[in-house]
Amino acid sequence: MFINIYIYVCVRVCVCVYIYIYIYIYTHVYNQSNRIRTMVKNEPEKSSDRPDNTAFTQQRLPAWQPILSAGIVIPGFVLIGLAFIGVGVALFITSRDIQVLELDYTGVESSNPCSKCTDPNVRKCICTIVFSLDTLFKGPVFMYYGLTNYFQNQRRYGVSRDDNQLYGDLDYFKSPGSDCAPFDYDSNDRPIVPCGALANSMFNGIYANTDCHAGSHANDSILLKETKPLPSWDYLDNQSKSHSFISVQDLSSGVLQLHEVIEGNYPVVSFNGRKKVVLSNVSWMGGKNDFLGIAYLVVGSLCIVMSIVMLIVYAKFKFPEDD
Repeated sequence: MFINIYIYVCVRVCVCVYIYIYIYIYTHVYNQSNRIRTMVKNEPEKSSDRPDNTAFTQQRLPAWQPILSAGIVIPGFVLIGLAFIGVGVALFITSRDIQVLELDYTGVESSNPCSKCTDPNVRKCICTIVFSLDTLFKGPVFMYYGLTNYFQNQRRYGVSRDDNQLYGDLDYFKSPGSDCAPFDYDSNDRPIVPCGALANSMFNGIYANTDCHAGSHANDSILLKETKPLPSWDYLDNQSKSHSFISVQDLSSGVLQLHEVIEGNYPVVSFNGRKKVVLSNVSWMGGKNDFLGIAYLVVGSLCIVMSIVMLIVYAKFKFPEDD
């Protein structure tokens, strides 16, 4: 009896051990196979992202990669510096040869002949500017009007207009857009056409030559379309044409007169501005611009200085060619 019980227990233990070993092996092998299957499934196809086997896509094209040694860099800086200095000297000399005469007629100073025109009660004022030329102005001579203390690139100034009015929409003539405020209605609550700060700042000076009696009004439609880059700028008057007050011929030396008719519509004293007439000739590089030549000279000089510094460093800490 005891032996039968012992055999029965041993058999049951063996069966349990067998079942446990089987479950363990099956679970381990199953998990391992699932892991391998997942890795294979997630592996991207080799042919999907691989570029074509060409010299261009595989970056096998012939190339030259220069080694920036002292023998290349230093002469390069010297040549660049000499080129910039040469161009800068030519630009600077050309700019210095351009003749410019500025005639301020703001009238702030009591000695200015246009001081009477600063009175706000004067609606129309004729100001005569007498000036002399010591040397001959070689033609072509152009006439500009100049305004200072302006900031036309300020955003509120640039958007202060009504495009619908400028397009000719009559509905907006009676009710200007909100962007024009405070230049949309006058003191009598009447709509302003064209409205906005752009139209309000339109230059309306008139110049006349007393010798030929040919007046010319400034063409200011540019103010309604685009802004100027600097707070102080000159605008080419249409009197620069050959049939106008100032011709393409030379402007001889002597005493000349310029009549400027002011109707009191364009005061500049309120914002500390200045008005002036500019007489100038031009060259192959345009108008007078000393900054461009100076900029080239500065860059060229810096290149020469850098080449000298690199030469000193190379002479003092000369490295082997392999480095």
